[in-house]
Amino acid sequence: MLDDQNRPEAAQTLPAGSLQAAQWLRGWLARNADNSKAARLLELLAQRALAAAERGDQPALIDVGTLAREYSLEVEQANEHDPGKWVRSARMAEWWDSRESGRAADARHAGITAQVTLSRRTGGGKGNQTVWGFRFEPLARALPAADDAELRHDGAIHYTAEPARLALPLRWLSPPGGFPLLSRRGLALFLMVLSNVILDLGIVWLALVVMLSPGADSSAGIAIGGFMLAVAWSCWRFGTRPWLRLPSDRLVILPMGQLAFTQDFAQLHLVRRRQGATPSGWLSVVRHWAPCPVCGSDVDLQDGGTAFPDRIVGRCAAAPHEHVFSFDPVLLRGSALLPLPRGT
Repeated sequence: MLDDQNRPEAAQTLPAGSLQAAQWLRGWLARNADNSKAARLLELLAQRALAAAERGDQPALIDVGTLAREYSLEVEQANEHDPGKWVRSARMAEWWDSRESGRAADARHAGITAQVTLSRRTGGGKGNQTVWGFRFEPLARALPAADDAELRHDGAIHYTAEPARLALPLRWLSPPGGFPLLSRRGLALFLMVLSNVILDLGIVWLALVVMLSPGADSSAGIAIGGFMLAVAWSCWRFGTRPWLRLPSDRLVILPMGQLAFTQDFAQLHLVRRRQGATPSGWLSVVRHWAPCPVCGSDVDLQDGGTAFPDRIVGRCAAAPHEHVFSFDPVLLRGSALLPLPRGT
């Protein structure tokens, strides 16, 4: 939970179990942190909290300027932005709070006896920056053992849609907010897909010519033709097919080869709209994700596979075959498709 009250700092006395809680926090973040800036900054705060707990002190709150400089040293990248704008408080709080249920379950399993709170004191005016830090507080009551926990999660999950980026040659197809199909960009997309189909068919035709050409070495012709057919199938399966499925499926998983290096998951999302009296659509490249209600890891959309054929499902990064959820692209909600473990 985020403590966002602007009040004097609490007493510096550490409650019992704070060192164990600091060690657990460091490990939990190492297991669950993604590549986002918010997660990396929280890991830096956890390192400071562990060092303070080892000294027997409450962690000191750190201003965003110092936090930005430490992050820059960590990633070996210069940072010249305004720290107040560069360190997005809302994003850090959202990342921490969205994983509260999974974090609490993990703490119960680890037998943690001190509560870890993310504290923020907002600044105001020139030279008065916002400060962040973890705090250790005594529990109001002992956490129940995992097997005796009475609380159960109902399996409901709420997804968030955020813009995603395509690979550099396709970057023009992923502007923020998407684009209408009845536009120059939409026309260029149609010509690109059409040229890909023609290219795939051309490779297949050349492969058949090589394999069936009279007078040619049959074994060499079959080998070369087979290789060309494999190339044509790969181009079709991972290049052209996702875009051709879009008009009927509305939501299509994009292969990793079409995504930017920093993007692990993304989908093509087509929404039917009208431009005046003409039916049209709005195409956007987005990533739908949610915090797992069981363990707190990221849930991303993937193909349902043989277990859930013809469906797009949300799979947890930590347990992709156990923590599986449905996905409604209109309501951005879902529910557990498999029985959830006890104690969640």
